[in-house]
Amino acid sequence: MQETTPEPQQAQPEAGLRDRKKEAKRAAIIAAAQAEFIAHGFAEARLARVAAQAGVAKGTLYLYFDSKEALFDAVLRGALPLIFAPPAAPDPGTPPQLAFRRRLRAAIADMQASERDKLALIVLSESAQFPGLARIYLEAILEPLFGLVRDYARSSGVARLEPLTRYPQLLLAPMLAATMWNRLMTERPPLDLSEMLETHLTLVLGPPEGEPAGVTG
Repeated sequence: MQETTPEPQQAQPEAGLRDRKKEAKRAAIIAAAQAEFIAHGFAEARLARVAAQAGVAKGTLYLYFDSKEALFDAVLRGALPLIFAPPAAPDPGTPPQLAFRRRLRAAIADMQASERDKLALIVLSESAQFPGLARIYLEAILEPLFGLVRDYARSSGVARLEPLTRYPQLLLAPMLAATMWNRLMTERPPLDLSEMLETHLTLVLGPPEGEPAGVTG
């Protein structure tokens, strides 16, 4: 019986290293693009500056993203993991409303810390000139969030929350309004988005079951 020679295993580690390098470049490009969009808006953002900040050639950038719109889409989608990633070790005893609140809290905190909340203002101010921005924001951010709200409203079994299945915007609109306020009303103290979220959720959903009063983290 003829013995088979084992295949060399070197190719697999090399392929893995290439993949990690590609992912690192992609992440660097997205981070540089986010800073560029926040600093200059969409119209004035320059991919040459993004590439320079990311430490790649402009031609390399186009291997990952074929347009400025595609890059803006990738930046927006960076806001989603905290919202939709399931907990590492979900506790079946956690009340649904508390689990829902915690996901929104984490998302708002991350968006504030990373300044991604400012991207919504770019969409509002520039979508008349670039209609594709509104579509990207709707598909990348709003529709998934609306789905999350609808799913919670349906699964809660609370009759008064049924309108949220048709108008999930009711739960999320104050966050957008607060973001606009903080950007436009610069002579006034900024609104605390996290505190505003907690207050609004309590008004709409009721007090968080299973969490001590005053706990918001």
